[in-house]
Amino acid sequence: MTNNELTPEAGLPAGIKGSWTWGIVAATGLALAITGLGNLATGWLPPRLHNDEWRFMVSGSTLDGFSVVTLGAVGLFAGLYGLRRNNLLRLYACLSAALALGLCGIYAAFLTTLPRIHKLAESATEADTVRAGVTRTSVAAAAMFLLLAGVTWAAWRQGRSEPVEK
Repeated sequence: MTNNELTPEAGLPAGIKGSWTWGIVAATGLALAITGLGNLATGWLPPRLHNDEWRFMVSGSTLDGFSVVTLGAVGLFAGLYGLRRNNLLRLYACLSAALALGLCGIYAAFLTTLPRIHKLAESATEADTVRAGVTRTSVAAAAMFLLLAGVTWAAWRQGRSEPVEK
């Protein structure tokens, strides 16, 4: 196996080879991540931290909307990996780890509101709806956390390696 076969461009069609393509992938991923974070940030305004219903609604919508941020983070990782920007990959790994930990914190806040929200559900139908929403949000949060953790690990591992000779 030659060095050329180990590059991320090995085996790709001729139309998507080249550093400009990986730059577009990275820029698109960054734009998606920033847009997603901005969209999530607007949901937190105005803050009512002592209101259980508000915390439940905001943390649930943040977890549900985090998929755009995760998609952007994966795109940014793919672009940086394709460009072999090891220093940026290490920085990316640190930021991605912070995102994953933030996701865990938001999920913990979401879970703390559940007893109060369950008491507020007046009928069995409302309780079933809340339970279904909690299950869906929990599965999505776990999937996004695992994806971010995997990308963080891959970015850190690649960021520590030696650059490939071109």
